[in-house]
Formats: sequence, structure tokens, C-alpha cells
Amino acid sequence: MLFNSVEFLIFFFVVIIVGNLLKNKTERIFLLLVSYYFYMSWNPNFIFLIISSTLLDYFVALQISKEGQSERKRKLFLSLSLIGNLGLLSYFKYTNFLLGIFNDLNIFTTYRFPKYEIILPVGISFYTFQSMSYTIDVYRKEIEAKKSIIDFSLYVAFFPQLVAGPIVRASTFFRDLGNRLTVTNEDIQISISRILLGFMRKLVFADNLGVVVNNTFANYQTMSPLEIWVGAIAFGWQIYFDFAGYTDIAIGVARLFGFQFDANFNFPMSCANISEHWTKWHISFSTWIRDYIFIPLGGSRGSTWLTYRNLYITWLFGGVW
Repeated sequence: MLFNSVEFLIFFFVVIIVGNLLKNKTERIFLLLVSYYFYMSWNPNFIFLIISSTLLDYFVALQISKEGQSERKRKLFLSLSLIGNLGLLSYFKYTNFLLGIFNDLNIFTTYRFPKYEIILPVGISFYTFQSMSYTIDVYRKEIEAKKSIIDFSLYVAFFPQLVAGPIVRASTFFRDLGNRLTVTNEDIQISISRILLGFMRKLVFADNLGVVVNNTFANYQTMSPLEIWVGAIAFGWQIYFDFAGYTDIAIGVARLFGFQFDANFNFPMSCANISEHWTKWHISFSTWIRDYIFIPLGGSRGSTWLTYRNLYITWLFGGVW
């Protein structure tokens, strides 16, 4: 169910109307159920994965935050969350990739690994990082573990940002979930403006640039260098408008339910250098790897060599993701 489909528009209006008729816990249960329905519209077979990740981190966080829990057990439960989440993500994203490398390098000269038909679950990279960051924050004692399984499940599966982000921190989501007031006219205006901006970026710019890009990939052997360069530049802009458009729609839709998510792109294509570009591109992800990988490794507080090492590990992780 793509954001730019008729099916989503019908789904969206029904959810808005019914959601506004419900209150408190009933509305949260309703939003959770429609979020699961939205996810199952892509592939119903993978609903068990997101529920499994949710249950894992819900119970792990409760154990980590249990009063009197030893530090050794707290680390053990955190490791369980990290291994479980990253294990699932790695299996679906990298099994064939790694087996292909083994085959190409002839590491096992007498055996060739087969290629498995593994379908990548939609949104698994986003909800895995989102759910995993929650257990890390609980371990760091930056937030309290949620007692409500409904609230935590909604955090993991909230449909506007489930498929393409942004990656929302638990502190932000639960703050808005607990403090939601009546959506004002200003919220509606801001939301509609954001949604329209997203549709413009997606339908007007990304899709039309896609025509140029597809033509370039299909006919590059007969094209001039200038035409190939135009196609390559168009590809970069297509990715930007497509990704930014989807997250704009997600942010706008979420605001109609009382959730104020931060912008995920801040005009990154107008930056003067790579460093500035990275601070404005996919902001929720760049800040995620900064806060959960780069800084815990030591950041830039050590020697120059250690700083480069930390940067390399962080960028390697970001590239693999």
C-alpha cells in the first residue's frame, strides 16, 4: 500500500475519521491494529517478524529495568536484544550477499552455496533500529521501560513511518503519545502542507527524474558522456526526492494524530561539502549511528587514529545498513 496509491488515501481517511471518534486506550488499540493491517498489505507473512521483535524488546526492557537487577544480567538482556534484532536483519538482508562473496572468492572450493529465495520484509531496517534503540535507552536509564504492551507495540509499528522512516526515538514518541491534545487548525494546515510537499517531491520530481534515469541505465552504451553524466546526476536527485517525499508524507500524516516528528531532510543537496551534507541527509539515521555507535566507541575524544577508527566503523555500519 504505497503512500501515492488510491488504496492508501482511502485507508488514511477511514483511519482519521474513526480514530477521531475514539479516545485514549481504545484509539491506541485501533491505531495498532490498522498499523498491522497496513504492514500486512505489503506481505501478510511477515507480520510475525515485527510482532516477534516487539515482544523481544518489550520483555527485555522490563528485565533490564527490573529493580535490583545486576549489571551482568542487564548487559545479558541487552545483548539478547542486539543479537536477536541484528540477527534477523542480517539474515534477510545479507545471507545471499555473503554467500555470493564466498562463492566468488572460492573460499570453499569444493562447494558452491545456492542462492536462496529470501524476500526482504518491508521496513525491517527501520523498525529494527527503532525497537533496538529503545532497549539501549532503557539500559542507559535515559527512559523508563513501558509497562503497556499496546503503547510499545504502537511505537514499533506506527504506520506513517513504518516503511520508510523517519526513525523515531522512543522518548519523542512516548512524549507525544502521552501529551497529545486536540489537533488544532494550525496542526491541520502544517500537516496538509507537509503531505502536499511530499506528494510533489515524489510524483512531480522523483517520478519524472526516474524516466531520465531508467533511460540512461537502459541505453548508456549508446549515449554520449554528457548524457550519461546527466543521468547519473538525475539519479542522485531522484533518490533524494523519492526518499524525502515519502518521509514528508509520513511526518504530515503523523501530525494529524498528534505526533510531531522532526524533519528527516534539510535541503542536503545544497550543501557545500560532504560533512555538511551528512548532517542534513536522512537525519534520523545519521543521528542514530552517531548516538548509538560513534559516541559509544569514543567519538572524537581520543587520538587522531582512534577518531578515524571510530569514523570508519560508524560509516561501515551505515553503509552495510
